[in-house]
Amino acid sequence: MALVALVLLSPFCLLIVAAMGVEALFNPQARASFFIRGPRVSAGRPFRMWKFRTTSPEGSATWCGHYVRRWYLDEIPQILNIVIGQMSLVGPRPCEQEAYDELLKKGWSAKKELIGGWAGPVQGHKGRSDANIRRQLETDYLHLIKKGDVWMLFLYDFRCIRETLRTMGRGEGP
Repeated sequence: MALVALVLLSPFCLLIVAAMGVEALFNPQARASFFIRGPRVSAGRPFRMWKFRTTSPEGSATWCGHYVRRWYLDEIPQILNIVIGQMSLVGPRPCEQEAYDELLKKGWSAKKELIGGWAGPVQGHKGRSDANIRRQLETDYLHLIKKGDVWMLFLYDFRCIRETLRTMGRGEGP
């Protein structure tokens, strides 16, 4: 499934890379690699998560990066992480090691048990920064998995993907 998505989205990814390349011709501050691989943790295992670069080396958003982030297109390369088994299509967001350790100290055990996902219970709720809501959504998802009801899990995963795509489609990103 992820491999099919990768093939279908590759022309779109090439357009994004081309736009970033054209911007780099006119804006020296935008000259950097097209991708970044940030360290993250998924189910207790560290890995490097792919994203399109949206900032200059100085940390300011590039012109192209502004639009890529606004529509959450910077997350498309994470399909590579899904293909190689470091992430799943649906699951809680992978986080940085420091944040992961902090969540475990607070008793957020779902992060330890679930493989991080591209779409998930929280991704469809962008803008909600309340940690208690995020924790409850991820804990509910873990209970649903443990319950073993395949049909309910399929419907829930479908809803997570739909809500994530809807959030992306609204273009209300940072």
